[in-house]
Amino acid sequence: MVTVENKNKRVRHFALPIMRIGCSSLAMRLFCGQLEKKSTASSASTSSAPDPETIAHAIRRIAELGIRSVDLWFYTESQLTNFLAPVNLRKVNDACKSYSAKIDHIYIGFLHPRIFGSVQGELDEPWSGIGRLASNTNTTTIEILSPPVSLDTLWGDGSMGNRVNPTSWNKVWERYVSSMKEHAKFAQRNGLMLSIESRPSELLSNTDALLRLIEAVDSDNIGGVIDISHLHMVREIIPLSILKLGKRMFCVHLSDNDGITDWHWSPGQGKVDWEPVFEALKYSGYDGVLSLDIAGIDVEQELSEGKQFVESMQEKMNVSSTSE
Repeated sequence: MVTVENKNKRVRHFALPIMRIGCSSLAMRLFCGQLEKKSTASSASTSSAPDPETIAHAIRRIAELGIRSVDLWFYTESQLTNFLAPVNLRKVNDACKSYSAKIDHIYIGFLHPRIFGSVQGELDEPWSGIGRLASNTNTTTIEILSPPVSLDTLWGDGSMGNRVNPTSWNKVWERYVSSMKEHAKFAQRNGLMLSIESRPSELLSNTDALLRLIEAVDSDNIGGVIDISHLHMVREIIPLSILKLGKRMFCVHLSDNDGITDWHWSPGQGKVDWEPVFEALKYSGYDGVLSLDIAGIDVEQELSEGKQFVESMQEKMNVSSTSE
């Protein structure tokens, strides 16, 4: 930050970090699903394994929109294992090379449901596959979700009784922290950053809970996902959440909603106040990917609209930082 004096006031100028616009794993998954439906005239499952040919096609279409950062997603270990076949990796890597695109993040959907069930030795194989995938796609960041917590987890035997066991929460938290320490170690051994997304109605439902976890795990390679729609839904002060995470903000998911339901509209289509969001990103020095995390009827159109909106906001912030 540079502070400039003039006769009337002190004016603060912030250099605008370089932030690339990307396509999140959610948008990528839905976009690939829509491509499959159009090509097969069938109702392809949007939660199915990522098909390498469809992904390569999506990379081309998304790159033509001017977006050259994409995310991959895997819900099961078998999906990841199949994708590691050399012919599959080659298809996706060739597409990235042809269209100057990059796989920046990989969402691993089979880790968070097992957070409370994994025992020693069970993480070796999945993390070996994750490490191989990241290495073969030149990816450095793995995204996982905050785990859901059932009443069975809190009460132990599934019986609510008349009151909560006063030791149950501490036990749940200690177990979660212990598990995440192990995951952080596996990620670190593979040279990876581990980014956790807090979500409404889950164990980490807000930024402060995420920060508490980061502090407890105490590893430089663990951080968080800032998801604008989730923060807006749970009534957080979004710019403050960004500033709280600071350098531990590994990913940013951009989408909009009405502040009541957890829709993921294109940025600018809902009630999020975006100027303070971009001011906070600028002030924090975040220079990573701004992933368009949308889930609409026409994902390609919403990616295009979202990109235009984000670029207009970046331009506005850049102008304001140099002309105040």
